[in-house]
Amino acid sequence: MSQELPPLAPLVEPLPHLTELQARIGARHTSLPGIGETGQGRLAAARVLIIGAGGLGSPLALYLAAAGIGHLDIIDGDTIEESNLQRQIIHRWQNAGKNKAISAVEQVQALNPSIKARAHPFYLTPHNIENLLASYDLIIDGSDNFATRYLVADTCEILGKPLIWGTLSQYTAQATVFWSAPRYLNSHPRQGWSLRDLYPDMPHPQSVPTCAAGGVLGSLCGTVGSIMATEAIKLITGLPQPLLGTLWLFDARTATTRTLTITPDPNRQPTRNLKTALAEIQRYSSEQDSQQVPSISYEDLRLNRERYQLLDVRSPDERRGGHYEHDQHLPLDQLLAELSKGRTLGELMENPSELPLVVYCAAGSRSARAVQAILASTPNQKIYSLTGGWKPF
Repeated sequence: MSQELPPLAPLVEPLPHLTELQARIGARHTSLPGIGETGQGRLAAARVLIIGAGGLGSPLALYLAAAGIGHLDIIDGDTIEESNLQRQIIHRWQNAGKNKAISAVEQVQALNPSIKARAHPFYLTPHNIENLLASYDLIIDGSDNFATRYLVADTCEILGKPLIWGTLSQYTAQATVFWSAPRYLNSHPRQGWSLRDLYPDMPHPQSVPTCAAGGVLGSLCGTVGSIMATEAIKLITGLPQPLLGTLWLFDARTATTRTLTITPDPNRQPTRNLKTALAEIQRYSSEQDSQQVPSISYEDLRLNRERYQLLDVRSPDERRGGHYEHDQHLPLDQLLAELSKGRTLGELMENPSELPLVVYCAAGSRSARAVQAILASTPNQKIYSLTGGWKPF
């Protein structure tokens, strides 16, 4: 059951006037009660950051660009794989291997040339997150791992930034708005909401299956991404009843929705700096890495190159940008398809040897998936994923 809250003031002041192009593109908003030309001016003035250009980030970016968000930036360090296209609709097949943030920004600028959009083609880290998030009016988290979600939520609590949050798994989804210091509650900061009021502790790394392991209904990403985009428009323009302090839940199998009230924990100490939060986040990341696949560091590989055979699972376009000498190449989608048919790694390698195998990609996620799949079919294979991905020796 949702709660009734006092109305929130609009998040930003409107632009003095819209350009002719902004007015033409936003015409159906300016005639909409509750938004009008002033509300469209607020959208055009807003600075929004989308974290992740994947399943949730795709519909988010497209709908917010179409809505006329003035400054729409996207951060993602990952690259496009063909298996992403089932749900990450902002990307195109011919861009496989391209950075997702760059690809997404190209598409939103093509959709609405009146907005300013910038790609951050890297991952958020404890070292860059505070400076990066500080310059935006609104943060929207479309990331796909617990470590990033908690890092973002803790930083937004420190900065007092509103955070639109969503997540999904297989056929179910959740969405809400977190804000540690909404304007009408400034005198009572612990009456705000944060992710840790809903989920105090970071879940175990293996408690929720990844999209690769458990699958995900592609169209569900559009459902949740659209809800999150609507919440962004409501916050920016001051439309009533955003999901602040309310958790929206959806089950695609039964087409049912419900809402739950999030009650802030009065005993929880608000996050004031990232030091204590980072200890948990880093522990989580270490557990995740150690439990998923055997791995090898870049430095270990560089010093002992002759002891390993190498397999590149990136796309042909990525490979043209550089690769290791005397390695072998098998794109991840092709590798997974062949393994699913019962073929062995030895049958797929052109020049198999007895040396341990190091699998590498651009950042380490695809190589980890490849190692998992290979070990599932050949448990005794001596194999490692290259942590952090390819870098020249």
